Amino acid sequence: MSFIQYSAEIVLGNTLKKKEWRRSSYIVTTKIYWGGSAETEKGLSRKHIIEGLRASLERLQLEYVDVVFANRPDPYTPMEEIVRSFTYAINQGWTMYWGTSRWAPIEIMEAYSVARQFNLIPPIAEQAEYNLFQRDKVELNMAELFFKIGVGTMTWSPLACGFLTGKYDDGVPLHSRAAIKVPSYEWLKEKILSDEGRRKQQQLREIAAIADKLECSLAQLCIASCGRITSASVPYWALAGDKQVAPPSPPKGNLPGQRALPFESGRAGANLMHLQ
Repeated sequence: MSFIQYSAEIVLGNTLKKKEWRRSSYIVTTKIYWGGSAETEKGLSRKHIIEGLRASLERLQLEYVDVVFANRPDPYTPMEEIVRSFTYAINQGWTMYWGTSRWAPIEIMEAYSVARQFNLIPPIAEQAEYNLFQRDKVELNMAELFFKIGVGTMTWSPLACGFLTGKYDDGVPLHSRAAIKVPSYEWLKEKILSDEGRRKQQQLREIAAIADKLECSLAQLCIASCGRITSASVPYWALAGDKQVAPPSPPKGNLPGQRALPFESGRAGANLMHLQ
């Protein structure tokens, strides 16, 4: 295990310990799937769920996390073992709830059915990508699960890895995420420069025109649009710097909370949701 691999949890744990905030006043989540290089250090086996979660708590210097997410489905572990393991973790007081991330709706439904069959604890939420160019799973599939079995959605990438800010309009900027020369980001550059990427750039200009009519930034509009779905409980995104949190010239910043955006009612909202 390297420091870099788990540095986010280590830094967060040190910060929380230094601040001495009441544990009941904040929420912490973590994910389980990837780990070390050994086959037993990844996946959703009972062994890795228990050992991985306990190691995460040690790094965070916490007695429990509020939600632990299964960071992807594991086709090699029986669903009953997965659900039983997370139920055990909850009963041990290591986490309050468990959820899924990047699971297909049918896999979430299977976990729910197993939980009900064996009197176990089902997942409470799915982490899913959701933005103006990635809408089907959250608006169609997850919405159905929300109303049927109460599974909520924590949505990520509301700006599509920065694509929806408009910064890739003239290519790939030097210090952007798509310019990072590591294998895990090569797909982003290829996607931006593809024919599909250029088509979406044209759609983005139409969205920018709607943002101008609402007197907000493109990023504000795109983030605000992610909060309009009932089943999308918690939209979240990563920040690259403090300017994104407190921009110098509101209301043209990044965060929609700086002002209300009444785009859901009226022609602007209809035009925005019509874009595919």
